[in-house]
Amino acid sequence: MINITNDTLEFKENIIADLTVAVDGTVSGEVSIKSMDYARVKKLEDYKEDKTKFLARNFIVNGTAILAKEIEITNVENDSLALEQQGKISGRLNTTGDYTFLPLNLFTGFDFNPFLINNRLSNINFGYRRSINLNVTIQLPPRYVVDEMPKSLKLSDPDKDILFM
Repeated sequence: MINITNDTLEFKENIIADLTVAVDGTVSGEVSIKSMDYARVKKLEDYKEDKTKFLARNFIVNGTAILAKEIEITNVENDSLALEQQGKISGRLNTTGDYTFLPLNLFTGFDFNPFLINNRLSNINFGYRRSINLNVTIQLPPRYVVDEMPKSLKLSDPDKDILFM
């Protein structure tokens, strides 16, 4: 078997979210997503097929009441530019007792842990490299304290084909 690959092309996305958390547990802000290369192709295909499903799949944070609205999608017709998606975020964060939880994987497509599913398959070949760069800026209300920051972590499989940082 001969692998035919082109490592110069990949699924690339840059996601920037600027959020403000209010004392009552609501969150608001803006999100900007630039989808390039295979990410552009896949997202544009989904968008043209069914705009309602596209918006639900890409702009609602599963497991929360956070969603993006007033979505503006540009560069649909110009395939040499990134597909840009911009919108406003609003919703209520999940709370329990004195804790309020803000998911930090917003709009990445990694909403749930696939290893918790009862019926799983293995030998996944995505066919191309994926690079998702997520930058989130969060403004907290006065007297809010971050209980624990995510640890700086680098995960990889033994062949170093998959890398999460």
